[in-house]
Amino acid sequence: MSWLEEAQQKIKQKQETAADTFDPNETEQRERLIRQLKMLYDNTTEREINKAVDEALDRFAPPYEEKGFMDFLRVKLED
Repeated sequence: MSWLEEAQQKIKQKQETAADTFDPNETEQRERLIRQLKMLYDNTTEREINKAVDEALDRFAPPYEEKGFMDFLRVKLED
């Protein structure tokens, strides 16, 4: 494999990884996140979940780290 082919392969891998990133700003991912949080915290209202997600979006900067984001939401949403 030449250096050019290797570089192209690495770029392709980075693009695939970027496609799998966690970004709750996107409508589809936000809806999926809200559904997941509703199942995890069944005593929490959708309004509380949306408020917590908005606070997390304000607190964290893109690219969002899913583990840290979810830990923040867990603290906000647990009773």
